Amino acid sequence: GRLLPGEGQLPLATLLAALPGDVEISVEVPCAGLPAEQRLQAAAQVTHAWLHGRRPVSPAVQVAGHC
Repeated sequence: GRLLPGEGQLPLATLLAALPGDVEISVEVPCAGLPAEQRLQAAAQVTHAWLHGRRPVSPAVQVAGHC
């Protein structure tokens, strides 16, 4: 299955560092156990936290990250 940014094995920081600074990225986090709005919110929170070097602590994100 797919994982939220920073939860998987890929070296995301290395991969992103190799890309131009203005490149658009997207996050795909399928999770049939949550409504679409909750999946979107979780993906956005985790991605924002990962890009800014922080670990997310929101309970909604923790639930979504382990679907």
